[in-house]
Amino acid sequence: IREKFLAQHRDAIFASLRQVFSGPMELKPAPLSLPVQTRFAEACAVSEVALSPVLHGTEARNHAPIFEKGLLVPGGDSKVGIRNGNSHGQGIYTSELGAPWLSRGFCTEPRLLVCGVLDDART
Repeated sequence: IREKFLAQHRDAIFASLRQVFSGPMELKPAPLSLPVQTRFAEACAVSEVALSPVLHGTEARNHAPIFEKGLLVPGGDSKVGIRNGNSHGQGIYTSELGAPWLSRGFCTEPRLLVCGVLDDART
């Protein structure tokens, strides 16, 4: 999944990241836990929508828990607290590649999470 996603979106991802970062850049595979990988692969296998690239900005200290548990909607059973308000409703906030500054503003280090999402709202 990852290789196909990058083959399709790599140029657009780098063009987006160049809007908010300067100097050399590289994409590193996130060290996702096996349960996160499995849930994502299962969702992709049954989805009728295309995988779209988005950016998620967050404090660097949140990366390890995200890699271990996945991106979780704050509140309820997830035990994830609301970090930066929820002015657009409860959920996981990302930006499309055309607006990387929206996600960059939440980073404590010059790193953004490049994510693939199954966005059925686009169909």
